[in-house]
Amino acid sequence: MLDGLSERLEKELPKILDYDVNVAAYSDRKYAAWIGGSLFSSMAKCHQTLTKNDYDEDHEIVHKMFGG
Repeated sequence: MLDGLSERLEKELPKILDYDVNVAAYSDRKYAAWIGGSLFSSMAKCHQTLTKNDYDEDHEIVHKMFGG
């Protein structure tokens, strides 16, 4: 999304890390959040109900229910 960012990262990071880096910058990355949301919504786990009350009682419930 930022022109030249992947090339710059591939050039600059090896200087800091002391090994080569390959940056994968896909042309459709601007749709990544939409695609990820679509995939998540198609999963069976997504259709479990999580209420605000459940969350207020245990904030870790999100990780327990959705494996995050």
